[in-house]
Amino acid sequence: MSRFDQRAEAAAERPGGKGRASRGEIRRVRQALTINHRRFQDDLSSIDVLLNLAPGQAANIENGPPPVGTYSNAEAVRFMGRVAEDIRQIRTAVTAVQFNDGDKQKFRLALKEMAKAWDLRAEALGTADSVGAQAIIAQVKAAEQRADAAKKGLLRYFPPVDYEAEEERKEREAEQQAEEGATG
Repeated sequence: MSRFDQRAEAAAERPGGKGRASRGEIRRVRQALTINHRRFQDDLSSIDVLLNLAPGQAANIENGPPPVGTYSNAEAVRFMGRVAEDIRQIRTAVTAVQFNDGDKQKFRLALKEMAKAWDLRAEALGTADSVGAQAIIAQVKAAEQRADAAKKGLLRYFPPVDYEAEEERKEREAEQQAEEGATG
């Protein structure tokens, strides 16, 4: 377990209160949420590249998404479907964890709606009819709102993160590894 996880566990609510998750439950849920994390991130990065959203020389967001029927469009649609499947796998992993039933139900609903939103995004991107695509986008927004509503009250599973401090820590570790490599 990383130092970050240990600090997060220490900051989590104490066990024993009615309806509160124990540290162990929080740890197990977090572990379940990281199932296929690398593939999930890779799939999201692929979508960024295919839709010209990733920073770099080839990025040209002014062009908008690739036209329906092109290779880039078909691949982006495929990767959006993979993201939805990644989320469903995470949902299955969370379901297998024993923790507060009410919280589990909220997680399951949130993850179900998130996967549905990605399936709908894929459908909208693959639709040539702009009016039909706009109707599908409205469904995406509704699914995201349902997911957001389900996530309320689950913040104890996600401690606040000081992203700047984490970035500085990673930079220090990279510098240390570079120094060790140069001297070793």
